[in-house]
Amino acid sequence: MWTAAGRVGTATLGALLPRLRIFNSGVVNARPSRQSLREWLARPCVVALTTVLGLLLPSASAQDRDVYRQCSAGTPDQQIGACSAIIASGGVSRADLSTALNIRGGAYVQKGAYDRAIQDLDHAISLDPTNARAFYNRGIAHRKKGENEIAIKDYNEAIRLNPKYVLAFNDRASAYSNQGQIERAIQDYDEAIRINPKFVAAFYNRGRTYLLKGDHALAIADLSEAIRLYPNDPDAFNNRGIAFNRIDDSSRAIEDFTAALGLNPRSVRTLNNRCGAYLTKGDAERAITDCDAAIRLDPNDVLALANRGLAAVIIGNPDGAIGYLDEAIRLRPDLATAFNNRGLAYLAKGDTDHAIREFNEAIRLNPADVSALYNRGRAYVENKGEYERAIADFSEALRLKPQFSKALYARGTVKLRKGDTAGANTDMAAAKAMSPDVAERLARFETRPQLSE
Repeated sequence: MWTAAGRVGTATLGALLPRLRIFNSGVVNARPSRQSLREWLARPCVVALTTVLGLLLPSASAQDRDVYRQCSAGTPDQQIGACSAIIASGGVSRADLSTALNIRGGAYVQKGAYDRAIQDLDHAISLDPTNARAFYNRGIAHRKKGENEIAIKDYNEAIRLNPKYVLAFNDRASAYSNQGQIERAIQDYDEAIRINPKFVAAFYNRGRTYLLKGDHALAIADLSEAIRLYPNDPDAFNNRGIAFNRIDDSSRAIEDFTAALGLNPRSVRTLNNRCGAYLTKGDAERAITDCDAAIRLDPNDVLALANRGLAAVIIGNPDGAIGYLDEAIRLRPDLATAFNNRGLAYLAKGDTDHAIREFNEAIRLNPADVSALYNRGRAYVENKGEYERAIADFSEALRLKPQFSKALYARGTVKLRKGDTAGANTDMAAAKAMSPDVAERLARFETRPQLSE
């Protein structure tokens, strides 16, 4: 029984905690309604005391039951308080103490107190080296600290102790992804899904990984399965929308962003993304409505400012565009997209030299920015008559993006001006094979909105 000092009888705790470790497999798809996967995945693995309390402690006092319940299933602060009382009681076995330390360590992880969590989890593991959950939770703490290599070692041990530990496979994949080891991450997500084909988090995370890799069809397939399994996650809709936008299916992207906003109407990221999709589709007025809403919610969101500036260029307001883009660059001087968009604004004002300086800076910040290369090439040929520089920019854009039909056709037109009829015909014919309407689209500069991932 609990005393004023907060101690517990050894028989009561000893009867409870050993049995509980059997039940700590977790229900990996159970999440509160409308909670995002991003939030849910941040939770460590703890022991579900309340699920068996009534069976194991029919004679326990209400106070005892409340302490056990708070240790296992309370808020992080409640868990820390209740588990600390159990740990301080001094009358528990090594295995039971390891379990309580693991739970408290997990609570510290949730509060962001990673070093304090690691201390508890080190202690838990020293008391019970077979405590796979403690290795898993310590892996989370190290990963949150950016110590991915150490985290992977802990996940390895958790998986060695429990080869079907789907959460450990999922989190080890995240650590691999953080290290840039994309293929190893995908292998771990594959294994998590093999073990539990309804593990929504693994589908979501593998979809995100495919999105980062550029495998948009696979990303869409995984994110669609995540949505089928859990239709209330705005992040899954948002990320699938990004994938659709990247394959130039702006209509389906807008549908997904709209669904995400239905679940989370104040998401600045998703408002910006739908703004970008509307820009891709050519609907600048609706884009402005969404970007303005995003900026009202967060005046410092640089991507919304950059996209709002691009929208202003498109509707013929270059001075207004420059205002938005100046602010975006003030907040984030390394944002290549903002320099590209500001270059377009100066072109619209007729200031070609200033525009080229903006494109130069965009390319310096991101040498793979094909939009800035294309736009600078267009500026060289249309406004400066510098054909060789234009051809060099279009060729570099094509090296980076071989299916960039506008750059290929533009290079053909420059070759034609130089008298290279054969080279021009080859380029323009190949560009038309890729995109039959490329000649009509050539009149427009390359405007590529930036989405928030």
